[in-house]
Amino acid sequence: MNERPNEKTAFIRWTSRIERGLLRTAAALAAALLVAQLLLQIPSVRHFLSGAESYEGIVYHTR
Repeated sequence: MNERPNEKTAFIRWTSRIERGLLRTAAALAAALLVAQLLLQIPSVRHFLSGAESYEGIVYHTR
């Protein structure tokens, strides 16, 4: 392969930017998942976010 050094450097910079973007996206999604799971621990919020709880026989937090 006969690549020019500028092309290789440009490719490395481009992939580094993509990698940083993917890592930031993964971190943001993990943080959103953590917040959602913590919010689901609050009964009033869980009732608002999840419609499936209304189909349960005995609600967990009233036992």
